[in-house]
Amino acid sequence: EPVRNKEYALSMCTSTLVKPAQQVFWGGYSGYYADPDGHVWEVAHNPFWSISDTGRITIPPPP
Repeated sequence: EPVRNKEYALSMCTSTLVKPAQQVFWGGYSGYYADPDGHVWEVAHNPFWSISDTGRITIPPPP
């Protein structure tokens, strides 16, 4: 849902949705939008990473 929430927020701005968010092969979500200058950006959510209250990302060890 975090990517879809950002997708909604971006649709309310001057960005252009390029590819709606969808589940990807590695288990997360990913979507693309273009900013007003035409640059394409990816918005992704990785459910395997945790984010602390201070914003620090913890990447788990490989399986």
